Amino acid sequence: MSEQPPEHFVIPINVLEGVHNYCNRWCERCRFRARCTVYVNTNPDSIEARDTVPFEPVMSPELQETLEAAGAFEEPTAAAMAEFDRRERRLRREIAKEPALTLAKAYTTAAEVALGELGEAGAHDAAEVVRWHQYFIWIKVHRALHGKMDEWFEPTDMESDAYGSAKAALVAMDDVMAAWLALGEHTASVSAVHEAVELLGRARAAVESAFPRAREFVRPGFDTEPA
Repeated sequence: MSEQPPEHFVIPINVLEGVHNYCNRWCERCRFRARCTVYVNTNPDSIEARDTVPFEPVMSPELQETLEAAGAFEEPTAAAMAEFDRRERRLRREIAKEPALTLAKAYTTAAEVALGELGEAGAHDAAEVVRWHQYFIWIKVHRALHGKMDEWFEPTDMESDAYGSAKAALVAMDDVMAAWLALGEHTASVSAVHEAVELLGRARAAVESAFPRAREFVRPGFDTEPA
C-alpha cells in the first residue's frame, strides 16, 4: 500500500497549485504564501494556515489497485538501486562539466568574498537579496541540467521541470544582478564585487545558452497573476 499523507496535512481553500515548485523559497516575502500548500503545512500556527481544509486523497481505490497490481508501490530491487546509483554518478560527472554549473558555483564563492567586503553596505536590503539567493542559484542550475540530461527529457515540453528550474534560476539571477547594481550605489568600488557580478552575468548567459526557451516557462502565480 502507498503511504498516505499525515492526518494533519491541509490545503489552502484558495490553493494555487504548484506555486511552490519554482519559487525562491523566500516565504516571508511571498505574496502567495496563503495559497501555498507547503507554506501552510510548515507554518501551521500562521494566520495563513487558518483558511485551510484537510487534505483528501484524489486517487480512487480503483486507480490505486491498478497501480499496486502493476508494482508501482513495490520496493526497488538491489539491482535496480545499483543501476540507479551508477546512472546518478554518471549524470553528476557530466553535469559537473557544464559551463552553466561551473560558473554558477564560481559565482557562489565570489559572492561570499564580495559580501564580506561590503562594510556598512552589507546591512542594505539588497545585500540580503544577494545572500538569500547565493546557494539557491547553483542548486537550481544543477537541477535544471539534471533534468535536461534525463533520458525522458523532451525539448519541446515547455512544462518540463528542467525548464522550470532553469527559469527559477534565471529569475533569481535577474533579481541578484539588480541587487548588486543597487549595492554599487551604497559602497565604494570593490574589486570582489565586480568579479561576482561578472561571474553572475556569465553564469546567466550560460544558462540561457543551455536553455534557450527557459524564460517561456510559465510559473504558477508568478507568471499568471499580476503583481
